[in-house]
Amino acid sequence: MATAKEFERRRTVFDRVEQTTSVLGDRTFELSQDLDLMGAGLPTAIWIYDTATDTLTWSSPIEELFGFAAGTQGFAVHSVESSTRPELCPVAGPELPAPGGHLASNGNGNGKGKSNGHADQIGTLLLEPVLAPLRAGVPPSTFELHMVVHCPDGAHHNVVVRASPTEVPGRALTMAGAHSQAYSGVVIDITAQQKFERELAELVSRYRLLSEVSPDVVCVHQNGRLVYGNRAAAKLIFSDSTDGDYAQIVADHYGRPVADIVEAEDIPGMVERLAQLTENGQFFEHGEARIKSFDGSSTVMELTSIRTTWNGEPAFQVIARDISERLAAEAASRYRASLIAHVSDAIIGIDTEGQIESWNQAAQAIYGWTESEVAGMSIGAVVTANRTDSAAVLRRGQHTHHRKDGSSVEVQVSIDPLIDDNAQPSGWVVLCTELTDARQAEAGRRAAEERYEAVVASLSEGIILFDESGALSAHNQAAATILGNRLTERDGHRMFTGTSIATSSDGQPLTPAMFPHIRTLETGESEDGVVIGVTDEHGRRQWLSMSSRLLSGASQSDSPMVVCSFTDVTDRKAAEAQLHWLAYHDSLTGLGNRSFFNDELERNLMISMQHESNLAVLFIDLDRFKLVNDSFGHASGDELLLELARRFKTTSRKGDVVSRFSGDEFVVLCPNVRDLDHAVELASEYSKVTAAPFRLSTGRSVVVTCSVGVAYVVQGDQTAQDILQQADTAMFKAKNSGRSRIEVFDESLRVNSVARLEIYDDLRHSIEHDELVVHYQPIASVANGKIVALEALVRWNHPTRGLLGPMEFIPFAEETDLIFSLGRWVLREACFTMARWRNEVPGAEEAYITVNLSVHQLSDSSLLDSIAETLAESGLPAEALVLEVTESLLMSETAETVDALSGIHAMGVGLAIDDFGTGESSLARLKRFPVKVLKIDKSFVDGLGILETDEAIVAAIVQLSKALDLVVLAEGVETPAQLARVAALGCDLYQGYLMSRPVTADRVDFSKKAETTPQTDLPA
Repeated sequence: MATAKEFERRRTVFDRVEQTTSVLGDRTFELSQDLDLMGAGLPTAIWIYDTATDTLTWSSPIEELFGFAAGTQGFAVHSVESSTRPELCPVAGPELPAPGGHLASNGNGNGKGKSNGHADQIGTLLLEPVLAPLRAGVPPSTFELHMVVHCPDGAHHNVVVRASPTEVPGRALTMAGAHSQAYSGVVIDITAQQKFERELAELVSRYRLLSEVSPDVVCVHQNGRLVYGNRAAAKLIFSDSTDGDYAQIVADHYGRPVADIVEAEDIPGMVERLAQLTENGQFFEHGEARIKSFDGSSTVMELTSIRTTWNGEPAFQVIARDISERLAAEAASRYRASLIAHVSDAIIGIDTEGQIESWNQAAQAIYGWTESEVAGMSIGAVVTANRTDSAAVLRRGQHTHHRKDGSSVEVQVSIDPLIDDNAQPSGWVVLCTELTDARQAEAGRRAAEERYEAVVASLSEGIILFDESGALSAHNQAAATILGNRLTERDGHRMFTGTSIATSSDGQPLTPAMFPHIRTLETGESEDGVVIGVTDEHGRRQWLSMSSRLLSGASQSDSPMVVCSFTDVTDRKAAEAQLHWLAYHDSLTGLGNRSFFNDELERNLMISMQHESNLAVLFIDLDRFKLVNDSFGHASGDELLLELARRFKTTSRKGDVVSRFSGDEFVVLCPNVRDLDHAVELASEYSKVTAAPFRLSTGRSVVVTCSVGVAYVVQGDQTAQDILQQADTAMFKAKNSGRSRIEVFDESLRVNSVARLEIYDDLRHSIEHDELVVHYQPIASVANGKIVALEALVRWNHPTRGLLGPMEFIPFAEETDLIFSLGRWVLREACFTMARWRNEVPGAEEAYITVNLSVHQLSDSSLLDSIAETLAESGLPAEALVLEVTESLLMSETAETVDALSGIHAMGVGLAIDDFGTGESSLARLKRFPVKVLKIDKSFVDGLGILETDEAIVAAIVQLSKALDLVVLAEGVETPAQLARVAALGCDLYQGYLMSRPVTADRVDFSKKAETTPQTDLPA
C-alpha cells in the first residue's frame, strides 16, 4: 500500500509532466516528422528529462518497446553511429560514460517519474550518453544517436535516440553554458523499417536483373517514344557489337520514336492492339511485328504488350520474342507434307484399328481409289480384294495387292509405327512400292528407305535404334536435341541418364534392366508411355516418356532390333504437379483445402485405429470477419487471412494438419491427443493466437476472435464425415453461445442439431400455412396514460409445439433468407392493421405502429421498395410507422447500414433504437443515424427506486436524449412505483405489463388505462 508521502511525490511528478505536455507534444511531432518513422507505425517511446530536478519521465515502460514486461533484466546497448544531419548536433563535452552506467533514481519504475535502477536498466543504458554530458554542463544541444539494443531473448533491435531542449512553461530557457530547463526526446525502434527497406531493395534488384538478363527483348515506350530497353534490345536493335555498355547504348536512343524500329506495314496493327489496353495491368498476347535492327534487317517478333506506368504517366511495356525459327519450321513442315503428297510410292496412314486416315496421290495412282472413297475403310478391304483382315496387309516384304478394278499389282510393303505427343502409338505408316521388275523394286526400296529416314528425321520425337546387344545403331536429330552429350554414352540406359540415377514417375530409383528398350530386348514385349526422371547435362530435372517396340528384320536370319521413341514431357509433368497442388490447396493461404483435409483425416483415422491412439478435429470460424471486409476492404481481409494462416502453422505441432475450408473457416487435425482436456488445450492455443492484434499494411490495428468446435475421437472409431459434422455442430453452438468460445461435441448437440433442422423445415412453411400471428403491446404516454402507439410482435402457432415466442424461431430465420419473407409478412400485417385502426377505432386516429427490423434485413436490396409498397397499399402514412433496430446495429456502421437507414428516414418513416444501454455504443453515434425514438432497456427500469446506478444511468440517457431531441421510451414498466420513477426522470413514453401484455389485434383497447398488477406472457 502506497503511503501518503508517496502519493504526494507521484502527484508532483505528474503535475510536472502535465505542465510540459504541450511542449513535448509539439517537439515529438517535429521529431516524428523529421524521421518519418512514428508515422510509419514503428514502436516509439517518449521521455522528458527535467534538468532542474534531475527527473526522467517515460511515456511507458521502456521494456515494452521491445516486447518485454516492465523490469525485465538482461538488456545490453552499444552505439552504432551519430547523426550527420546538419540540423542535429552530435554530443559535445566531456568523455561519455560507458553504456550501463548508473542513473540516480527515486521513482517507481512504471514509466512515470525517475528511473529506479533495475526496473529501468534499459532506459538508463539508452539515455546515459545524452544525460551524462547534460549533467556535466554541456550547453543545450540537439542529439541523435543510433544504437543497438540486445534483448534478453537474444534478439537485437536498431533504435534511434533523439533529444532536444524544451522550454517548460513558466521557466525561461537559458543558453550559453547554463542548463536547459528540460529535454524531450523519443526512442524509436527502426528494426522493422530497415528490414522492409532491405527487402524492397532486393526485390527491385531481382526484377531489374531478371529484365536485363532476359533473352527476350524488353522495351518501354511512352507517348510513342522509347524510354527503356534491356540488354537484348541493345543487342538486337541498336548495337552492331555485344561489347560496350548496353545501358548507355539504349540510353543514347531514349526519346526515339517507336515507329523508327518497327516496319511501317506493321505499325497500324500495333496501334490497334495498344488501343485495346485502357487500364494498368491489361495485356495483349501473340501480336506480331517486324523489328528493324541496326544493320537494316528485320526480325519477325511475337509481341506481348502490357499497359503500365513510367514516372507516374501511362506507358506500355513490350516483351518481344524472335519467332523466325518457328515460322521457318512451319514452312518446312508444309514442304514435307507437299513432298509426301507427290512421291511415287503409296504412303498410307492407318489408325490402330487398321482404318485408313491418309492416302496420297501415288496410292490413288497405284490402287485406283480416291482418298475420299477409302477414308475410314479397313486397309485390308481396300488393297486385298475386299478382305476385312487388315493384319494380313501389315507385314513387311513383297505382296500381291488388288486395285479397285480387281486387277492385281505386286508391291513392296514397309510399315512403321506412329508415336503421338504423349509417346503413345497412334497408328502406322504403310509404304507400298509398285514392283515391275527387280530393278524397279530395288530402286523403290532405296527410295522408300530414303523417304522413311526423311520422315523419321523430321519427327519431334526422339528415335533411337538399338541392336540386339543394346548398343546404339541409329538415331534421329530430335534424339540428339533432347539428350545432348548423353547420346555418346556406350551403355544403353546411360544414353538417357548420363552419370545420374533415373527414377520412376513416383520417385523410385530405376535399375538398368527396368528401362523400356532393355525390357523389350529381353522379353520381346512392347513398352508404352513409360515415364522416367533423369538429370540433363545442365543439372536440371528432365522427364522423358518412352516407348519401345521390337523391330524384326526382313528375313528370319536378321537379328532383332529395338526402336525406342521418347519425348520430353518435363513441362507436362510440371503442369500436372501444379494442377495437383491447386486441386488440394487454398490459393490464397497455401494451406490444404477440404479435399486435402479429408484425405489426411481418413489416413490418420486408420493410423489411430491401428495404434489405438486418439485424435481431435478443431473447427475454427472467425467471429464477425465480414465486418473486416466491409470496413477495410477485401484486400485487408485477405491480408488478415494470410497472417492468420501463418500464425496457425506456427502454432501447430509436428503432424498437425491445418486447412482452410472457406472464407473464414479453418480446420485443424490434431493426431496423438492424450485426452479430451488435451484437445481443449490445443483449441485454446489457436483461439489465443487468433485474438492477438493484427497490424494491417494500412496501419490499422484489427482484433478478431474465433469460435471453436472440438470433435474428440477415441482410437479412430468414427468416419471422417461424422467427425467433421460433429466439429461443425460444436462450432455452431459456440457461435450461438456468444462467440469467442470453445465448445466440445456431445450427443446432446446432435439432438439439438436435428431439432434445428426440424425448426428450419417447419418455419419455411409457416407463412403459407397461415401459422404466424402478430400480437400488439401498447405504448402509452407517461403524462396522461393514453395509448399513442403499439409494437407489433410476431408469434408462431406451431402445429405440435404450440405458441412460440420470437426468440424460439427468429434466430433460425436470421441464419437463412427466411428472415426476409418473414419480415415482409410482419410489416405488411402490422401496417394494414394500424391503417384500419386509425380509420375505424376512436382514439387511434394519431397512433403509430412500431415494427422490429432485424439487422440482416438491412442487407435485403428490396427492403426500401418493400416498405414503400406496403405503405402505399395499406394507406398508412409514413409518419405512422416506426421501425425498431437494436443498439448493436450502431456499432457496425457500415456503408450498407447507413444507406438503408438513410433511405428509411428519407421516405418519412421513423427509427427507434431498442434495448439501449446494453451494448457498447455511445450517444455520440446517434448523431450519425436518423433516430426518432430511444427505448431504455428493461434491465435498467427494473432497478429504478432500488439501485442508484440504474437511476443515474436512466437519468443520464434521458438528459442527453433530450439534448438530441429524441423521444425517450422506458421498456418493461411493471409497477406503479417504476412508472412514478420513469415519470420523475423525464421519460416521454412507457411500455410494459403495467399497461398491457401483448395481445391479439381484436383485444387491443385504445381506451385502456394502466393496471396496477403486472401481467405475464411470452417474452417480447
